[in-house]
Amino acid sequence: MPLLACLCRDLFERGRIDALAGALGLTSVSWSDGLAHQPPEAGSWLVADLLEPGAIEIALRARDAGWQVLAYGPHVRADLFADAREAGLEACARSALDRLLAARAC
Repeated sequence: MPLLACLCRDLFERGRIDALAGALGLTSVSWSDGLAHQPPEAGSWLVADLLEPGAIEIALRARDAGWQVLAYGPHVRADLFADAREAGLEACARSALDRLLAARAC
């Protein structure tokens, strides 16, 4: 079963992402560096909270390893979105994460 790996320490966000994973038929897991060293099953995603230290670098390594990646953050942090997009990542506001991931993971 494809994974939805989450790089996020916020427990509220994590619960929301776990519920989304279940609704999309994905297995929710916490991101670990070990996941970046194994090829993901087709349809596996990493959602990366841009507030996490090193999130952009981790997301880029995951993408290079074959993960589909969606970065997200608070809508008031345009600087984080600009940094992520400049690095070549797709990034969205936290409020749009569910909708965007559901549209792409189906």
